[in-house]
Amino acid sequence: MGAVESLGTGHYIAEADLGAGTARAERSYTARDWRRLQDLRTRYEPEGVFHSCLTP
Repeated sequence: MGAVESLGTGHYIAEADLGAGTARAERSYTARDWRRLQDLRTRYEPEGVFHSCLTP
């Protein structure tokens, strides 16, 4: 996957190997949607107790 990664434009979130790198989750969304997800997490889960692909 690493050999062709630069040719891709993103990932389908259900198929992305999120453990392979923290940027993979972010590339699964548009920049606007990624920011919205981060804002929602900050609002509803500010302590960061639950594991999330939204934080490295």
